[in-house]
Amino acid sequence: MTKDTRRRTWLGRVLGFMIYPGVFGIAGTVAVASVTGYRQLSIPLADLTRLSPLSLVKVPGMPQLVGPATLDPAAIGGLGPLVLLGTLGLWSGAVLSITVAAGLVWWWLAQTQTARRFPLTRFGYLCLYGVVLTALTDLFSWEIAGTGIVGWIALVAVLVVLGRLFVAPVTIVRDGRGPLAAIRWSNEQIGHHGLTRWTAPAVGLLGVLGHFAARLSTVPSDPFLGLVLSTVLGTAILGLGHALAMDLVYWRVERQPHAPLTDYFVETV
Repeated sequence: MTKDTRRRTWLGRVLGFMIYPGVFGIAGTVAVASVTGYRQLSIPLADLTRLSPLSLVKVPGMPQLVGPATLDPAAIGGLGPLVLLGTLGLWSGAVLSITVAAGLVWWWLAQTQTARRFPLTRFGYLCLYGVVLTALTDLFSWEIAGTGIVGWIALVAVLVVLGRLFVAPVTIVRDGRGPLAAIRWSNEQIGHHGLTRWTAPAVGLLGVLGHFAARLSTVPSDPFLGLVLSTVLGTAILGLGHALAMDLVYWRVERQPHAPLTDYFVETV
């Protein structure tokens, strides 16, 4: 790689890191619209600012939306068909927005992304993976709430599983693997490189950080302003951080298992 090419690569990455938070901020804006829609439909929401992170443990298998209000699966069971359909549509829209935001960042970070057209099929697989995994982890978080030692044992097991799947969505975008192939590949690579001890706690830490980031909503006196602040700003920071952590681990297992981590920020090949 020539010196000029290195300079252009470095400049492109700097500009990218300036744009990426905005992409996740847009996803946060979609989440604000979803919460507003829930309230218009009179859907009961759980207030995360009143819950301890130990009473409702979030386990984000994908970059997560941050916000003070979240759907309680138990509260939507008795909804009428049209209201239920609207609720699921709002939830899916929010999840898809941050899934696409993460996918765009992973695609933009790929060295060869300028050499191919926008990979619609890969993003389709990513959206399917993101919606299914988010639904499962959200349900799990509520199911283990208040279950004592059994819940904590289940939590550790799920954190290990999600730690082994840490780079599955990245390889869907980068390499074009289908969801099942991506799951197998991620499990093998994370295990082979001995990274589970880092990725599993990272998933737990990101869940706790998301819970505390929701408390940004209590800073302004206006509740709607608090919702916007915590959801847009929290998602822009924490969602992007999660996506970059996944991309860094992918870089480590796929291309540079022995390189210094600082090399991640500068293309060397």
